[in-house]
Amino acid sequence: MTNESPQSSSPLPSPLGSSERKCLRVLIVDDEINQRVALRYTVTNECDGLAEVIGEAHSVLSAIEAIKQHEPDVVLLDIELMDGRGFAVLDAFDDPPFMVIFITSYREFGADAYEYQAIDYVLKPVEPERLTEALRRAMTVSDYESMATMLTARAASGSNTDRILLAIGERFKIITCADVLYVSSHRETFDIYFTTGKVETIARRMSQFEHQFAQNGFVRINRSMLVNMRHVQEIIPKRRSWVVCLDDASTTQLEVTESYRVPLIEYFQR
Repeated sequence: MTNESPQSSSPLPSPLGSSERKCLRVLIVDDEINQRVALRYTVTNECDGLAEVIGEAHSVLSAIEAIKQHEPDVVLLDIELMDGRGFAVLDAFDDPPFMVIFITSYREFGADAYEYQAIDYVLKPVEPERLTEALRRAMTVSDYESMATMLTARAASGSNTDRILLAIGERFKIITCADVLYVSSHRETFDIYFTTGKVETIARRMSQFEHQFAQNGFVRINRSMLVNMRHVQEIIPKRRSWVVCLDDASTTQLEVTESYRVPLIEYFQR
């Protein structure tokens, strides 16, 4: 049965010159061998040389092993596999070190796919032009994140480390650390709480940026929160959990769970 692909916006131009680009390393995950063969042919011969296929997998378990072995840039992931759904592959990684493009016959999983921050959602039968578009979007994200890594490294090596650079898809968000009270993570997003009372939600996992926050005076106080130690004015020990009090107008209080007390104390012993 023929399905029309959902509309998607045109990819932004890459910030890197074409001479600096590298091929995306692609892993194909589908439980039907004829689909894997067809996808391999399309990627290799009909996608403008954007990608190369480095491996294949036919199940959730084999996909997880193949990802660990091959470390792909992009996974072309079917949703209905022989031993479960493709989402289980992503759930196996706390912070998936790859991008995902879902390749499926089922339109109804689109909303779930984007909750997993999929680069794109391509319906079968796969048209070469549609897959090329999806790979171009992946290349754009890869280019921007490479630039972010480079700029972040430069910033961290300089004398001024009071600003954090967040690569969010096709844009960079620059945060001044002194303006942030704390950050709180959710499954696929995190919230930044500012001294002004403003709260901004970032549609990425906090773990992707945690090292930048840590370099700039933020300490984890429970499973979901990093607090800016610049704004901690008091620590109140309690029997079951401690509380940190911040210096904002509301004197915000945040819980410090037992397993995170030691890193908090170690911060003051540096």
